[in-house]
Amino acid sequence: MKQDDQQNAETAVSGMTGEAAETAEWDELVRRCVEVYAQLVESGLTVDVPGEAPPGPRPPATLAQIEAAEARIGAHLDPGRP
Repeated sequence: MKQDDQQNAETAVSGMTGEAAETAEWDELVRRCVEVYAQLVESGLTVDVPGEAPPGPRPPATLAQIEAAEARIGAHLDPGRP
């Protein structure tokens, strides 16, 4: 398993705190999550890590999104638009 994959898997499960984070069961859960993550990556599946931007290009903005952005900045983003 690549180091980045292991770090991504650990990041995905590191948000929990409290008693569970201090137990051997928690350590085992983290190890198991890392193993499952590695198996998914090796099989070609992509696994999103919380807080990470989705892969690929962003879809184009809708007219409503453009108008909302223009309203926030007080200017037209497309000078050709009235």
